[in-house]
Amino acid sequence: MNREKKRLFMQRLLSPYMVGVYLGVNGINDFYLLVDGPDCSYMKTQYIAKNQDLFSNLTSLSGFHRITNTALHPIMMAQNREEKIRDLLMKIARSEISGAIGITPMPMAAVTAVDYKRILREVEKESRKPAFEFRNKSLSGDWLDGYFEFAKVLAHEIKFKKTGKKKRSVAIVGLLYDRNEFDNAGNVSEIIRIFKGIGVEVLSIWFSGCSFSELKKVSSCDLIVSTGYLEEAAEILSDRLNIPILRCPYPLGIEQTNSILKSVSEFFGIKDTNRFIESETARVVRRLEPLIDMYFNRLRIGYCGDPILYNSLKESLELLGARFEFAVFVNTSDKMRFLKSKSENVIIEPTINEIYELGIGKSEKYNIDLFIGNSDMSSYFIGNNKATVELGFPSYFAHSIVEEPYLGYRGFLYLINRILKELRYAEVREVLGEIKIP
Repeated sequence: MNREKKRLFMQRLLSPYMVGVYLGVNGINDFYLLVDGPDCSYMKTQYIAKNQDLFSNLTSLSGFHRITNTALHPIMMAQNREEKIRDLLMKIARSEISGAIGITPMPMAAVTAVDYKRILREVEKESRKPAFEFRNKSLSGDWLDGYFEFAKVLAHEIKFKKTGKKKRSVAIVGLLYDRNEFDNAGNVSEIIRIFKGIGVEVLSIWFSGCSFSELKKVSSCDLIVSTGYLEEAAEILSDRLNIPILRCPYPLGIEQTNSILKSVSEFFGIKDTNRFIESETARVVRRLEPLIDMYFNRLRIGYCGDPILYNSLKESLELLGARFEFAVFVNTSDKMRFLKSKSENVIIEPTINEIYELGIGKSEKYNIDLFIGNSDMSSYFIGNNKATVELGFPSYFAHSIVEEPYLGYRGFLYLINRILKELRYAEVREVLGEIKIP
């Protein structure tokens, strides 16, 4: 059997669809989700709570978890379960700390013809809490699909009250809020700061760890800024609310941030924003300029993660003289549609063996100086002579308990600071080898 045929039967290294749904829930601090499925659906919270996100409250010592399940067993599938499901949802909805609720069936439950929509209507009417059904596509998608689907359902079904528009206000739809740690808190603060710098107010961010009610503020905005991760949700909101939409790059890097602010300024007809943009750009450039020849010119980089983050990361670091030698995308092959530029040195939808054989092989072949990306590959590099910066989902080893963004102007400086520190550590390890303490 040749390699391609063998590959069909090999396990892919992909974070599953349901984890993406859970990431969406994790990004809204009072959203509760019931999974109609077995106990293993609860176990998937461990990808996030206390691993990806040290501050996640998806699970609770009280036993009142934000993600729970019906403990469905195959022998129960022929039984009428609707009353039990309704009772569980009502118990969640009656809690003062729940702002909205949802249900999603695992594939084994979806085939049993439970009328979830009717149950949700009853629960919503009685509890007056917004209730949503999320169709389960876990047999074909990855975590990005789950994250997208969660946002799309909310964008389609969230109920908005008629409100007036607030002048010069925007909603940011498409921030990757993959944890409640302070890198993401810093990203949110930086996004709000830079828009304020051009005289624009950010009213709503999908997602930002906010309450469910705060998502509704998008209806009062003059403009929706779509930043890549939730394009379909942004388009749905734009159509439903009749709000113009701007499609912008993910704001990682100087040029990407400049592009967003200039586009928004132009939309609102704001004439005096160049002073802020040029001042912020100059401040970043002054700090980076001495490092370009010393560290970044001809720096060889390997990447592992999702293609949306990769686009902005690649462009921003190549502007400093670095070169991306290869990229591994731990997503299904349809996510190649997000890539801005094509490259032969790309591995998509890798198997576990390919991550090691091809990923590590390319690292050795191209003699990379820096690995930057998620935990799917960083664990192979941490502690050796290669500089390693963990970024993106999942990040199991790198955590943040102080505000250290990686988006916007300040965020790019924090990111470069992390890279510089790791490059220096790698230099020392190469000279001294492993330092053993007697």
